[in-house]
Amino acid sequence: MQNEQINQNDDEITVNLADIFWKILMQWKAILVFSLIVGLAASGIKFVQDFAAYRSTVQVLSQQTSDTKKSKGSEKAKATYSDAEIKQLQNKLSTSKQNEVENALISMRNVLEDQKNYENSIIMQVDPQREHMLYIDYYITDSSEENSALLCQTYQKLLFNNSYLKKISKAINLNINSSDLYKQMTGLLALNYAVSQPGLTTDGKVASGTYPQITVSLVLPKSVNINSVVTVIRDSMTSISNDISNSIGTHTLKYIDSYDRTIVNSDLRNNQSTTRTNIITAQNDIEKKVKEFTPDQTNLFNAELANLKSEMGIDDTQSKSGSSTSQKSVSAVSFKPKFPVQNFAIGFVVCLIAYIIVYIIGAAAGQKVKYGDEASDNTGLRKLGEYHSYNKTGFGKFLWSKRVYDFYYRKYLNLKETSRYTANDISAAMIMKENQAENTNPSSETMLSLKDKNVSILCPGTKSSNVKKFTEAVMIYLKSEGINAKKISSNSDRFTIDPKEINSLGAVVLTVTQGKTNNKELKEFNQMILESNIPVLGYLYVD
Repeated sequence: MQNEQINQNDDEITVNLADIFWKILMQWKAILVFSLIVGLAASGIKFVQDFAAYRSTVQVLSQQTSDTKKSKGSEKAKATYSDAEIKQLQNKLSTSKQNEVENALISMRNVLEDQKNYENSIIMQVDPQREHMLYIDYYITDSSEENSALLCQTYQKLLFNNSYLKKISKAINLNINSSDLYKQMTGLLALNYAVSQPGLTTDGKVASGTYPQITVSLVLPKSVNINSVVTVIRDSMTSISNDISNSIGTHTLKYIDSYDRTIVNSDLRNNQSTTRTNIITAQNDIEKKVKEFTPDQTNLFNAELANLKSEMGIDDTQSKSGSSTSQKSVSAVSFKPKFPVQNFAIGFVVCLIAYIIVYIIGAAAGQKVKYGDEASDNTGLRKLGEYHSYNKTGFGKFLWSKRVYDFYYRKYLNLKETSRYTANDISAAMIMKENQAENTNPSSETMLSLKDKNVSILCPGTKSSNVKKFTEAVMIYLKSEGINAKKISSNSDRFTIDPKEINSLGAVVLTVTQGKTNNKELKEFNQMILESNIPVLGYLYVD
């Protein structure tokens, strides 16, 4: 078993790493439950926060729809208004009132453009909790180090040529207008590079030297044939490589690997949330200004807003149906929150690690005997026997796994066998002590005590049923071998004995109880017995 010694208050305490590992394993149920609780708490807090933000967004948009319907006033809504009709409405207002309406319309134009861009943006409609990504890795050889950065920058620039973007968008099943192609694809496609990275061969081995490395990454918003997309991108990169070799300098673009992953993109999630928040905040500011307008200002604002929406190609015919418009706006602006798996995993792992660290610190800092050989390591006493029996109740039964306990202590569970082996070890220890005493001082009290075959088993904390069962079973076997054994009990966990009784002790066998016997007290008591010239044969270890 693997042991380590640490120094604590000038006393050496032995830590058994294998024993700590098994005892942590015995507590797997408690560790699992506590980790699940912390993981669920962490994910629950995040889910509540996300749901509160989502509900707030829904309420704001619903209120905006209601306010827009009310703000139409007595002026009947129309799809568009003629210049003459607009002029007629303007003539009812002073120049300053007209300027207030125009300023509100300028702000409204910006909001409508932002909202239209958000709703039409492909990347903004991707679920950031399950973003499907494709990665293709390359590295460059046969080029001077001075040209490395220029080569990578040129690849980065040429890949976003409309001809390549059109092929890639078609491969991922997107039908994008040429005017929007670059804008849409820059949100989905990226080429990143590092000019000093170890090159990799096709079999995965690291090549000698360092080479520029390029990674093409692509968001896959729809279900696609991955192999077809990889082929299109690889063909595009090969074509670009040939163009660069002819214009900038010769080099070799080497393909490494391609792979796809589903990731949680926190940057995209934050970007979507920020964009939604900015749109809603701007809409709220405009609504506040419009509420302060006079009826004539409101009529002019609504008329020019209708023309503005028509000009921008925004279909406003559903605004009369109320709830359908609200539902469309909500779905366009906000995703319903999902269970935050990432927060759950972080909470689970943090609790797991914290539990283990706290247990190890507690085991290292404690003064109680924690495993069978610890008393031997710290006092030099010989372990004569060991017995374990699972008798946990209540919370302890939940905390400690019986199956793991029985497996780890399987050699010490049989009371009959362990008692017989222990009695044999005590008998052998007495013979060894007797031989030692005979060689050093044949007339000593120690020699007489050993010849009389008297053994005193000192049992502090006899409330333990396992201590009682084990010592009584050992005494039966000792008596069958002609050894006079008596048990001296104590009502406390400390090794105590009446000084008057010390001289009446036979050869002493100490009983060490797991988690109760104090290492320091054990050392002191052992020293006191030895100073009284009473032989200490060793100790029994009981859980």
